[in-house]
Amino acid sequence: MKKITFLVAALCATMFASATELVVNGGMETGTAGSLPDSWENGGKSGFVIDATTAKEGTYSAKCTSTNARLEQTIDVTVGKSYTFSFWYDDYAAAGTNGLKNYSLIDATSGTSYVEGGTPAKLDAATEWTQYSKTFTATAAQMKISIRCYEVAYIDEVSLVCNDCGTVGVENVQAAAPLFSNNGTIYGAENSRIYTITGQDVTEQNGKLKGVYVVKANDGNVQKVVVK
Repeated sequence: MKKITFLVAALCATMFASATELVVNGGMETGTAGSLPDSWENGGKSGFVIDATTAKEGTYSAKCTSTNARLEQTIDVTVGKSYTFSFWYDDYAAAGTNGLKNYSLIDATSGTSYVEGGTPAKLDAATEWTQYSKTFTATAAQMKISIRCYEVAYIDEVSLVCNDCGTVGVENVQAAAPLFSNNGTIYGAENSRIYTITGQDVTEQNGKLKGVYVVKANDGNVQKVVVK
């Protein structure tokens, strides 16, 4: 019992890392094989599908199967904060004129506010898993991931993290929106993120939860919730 009590105390004293993952299903592990991964959109240009041929981590990656296929996701960010966007790609020959490009936008509503700061360039060929990474400052309330390919390529472990958003300590939890839990679900957490006490984002698992969680609202307030 003493060991368990000590472990819980240590976890509650742990500060959430500022680099919380913001991308949903960046590892392409959920969805139906041969279809667009869950939580992703194609911007009207289909062609990225879940594939088990190769993966950077886990079992699956997203494979580009057609010309101008798009893998897109819009994410809430904070204006003025620094973010790092990255993904891994493989089995890409860069044989065509366009190849594989990062058309991601700092401002999701703008068609030209590219993360690159200029016209996106074709990425170098890769015969093994290779990482693309770019740090930028958010200029709007949402950014848009938009990875486009014009020939075969595999994409995995897409990531977006904030570099200077500060930390949230479980011991400093404040009252936020009225929340309650029942049968594995936290109610009243709409438009909020749910974290374990070690900082793992489990928002997508709401409905299958059990234990102690912290719900962080868009206004920055957080509340601890016990789910039984």
